[in-house]
Amino acid sequence: LRTAVHHFFASKGIDPCMTEGLLWYSDELDRVGFMQNGSMMARALHPDRFPKWALYGASMPQYVAGDSLSDVVLVEDILSALKVNYATGRTAVAVLGTSLKAETKLLLSETQTALVMLDGDPAGRQGSIPMLREVRFLGANARIALTPRGLDPKDLTLSRIRNLIPCPTELN
Repeated sequence: LRTAVHHFFASKGIDPCMTEGLLWYSDELDRVGFMQNGSMMARALHPDRFPKWALYGASMPQYVAGDSLSDVVLVEDILSALKVNYATGRTAVAVLGTSLKAETKLLLSETQTALVMLDGDPAGRQGSIPMLREVRFLGANARIALTPRGLDPKDLTLSRIRNLIPCPTELN
């Protein structure tokens, strides 16, 4: 990968091995992209670039990092999903915001246990309880893991993520 991409990931606490085989990079656009189901979300590498995230393709209601949807951790963004999945081995679903889209609700309809772990900013705190209620309404046993104030899950160390996320059996 390019040096700019490595620097960007390092600034977000993301080890390149967490993204192996998942990336697209454009020198011209200065963006790194994450592809899934024929669409791509591309993140600007520089903080002053607008928009921060750009969609290429029809739609991407969520980004799934992991294989099984029976036990999931719900986070706001793709980088947090990659890091939570890497730290815990649990499937992490980036809901790409603080609320569940109709497509994401359908995806989660067979989920048995879910942990809502949104960002530690005001929007994430305000979105956690409504999301918890929606996931429970879908039939999942769900709880909230509060990310420390001012931080995203991607900002946390791997061990801190593991400490905040209970084992699935502890959710019952």
